[in-house]
Amino acid sequence: MGPRELILEWVKAFNRGDADEMAAFYFDDAINHQMTQDPVEGREAIREMFRRDFETAKIESDPISLDTELA
Repeated sequence: MGPRELILEWVKAFNRGDADEMAAFYFDDAINHQMTQDPVEGREAIREMFRRDFETAKIESDPISLDTELA
């Protein structure tokens, strides 16, 4: 899977609000940096961050510049 396909799959999982699938995109020792939160370390902590965020708000991602940035 290339970078474009990876990003598109990530966005699909994000827009479905699927924390388990989102966590699968990360290594066990990954660090996720969010602008509004402290860094989250580890796949399980990242899964819980997404689960919590998806439960509290309807959030979506739209890769509007994907074609131009990865062309």
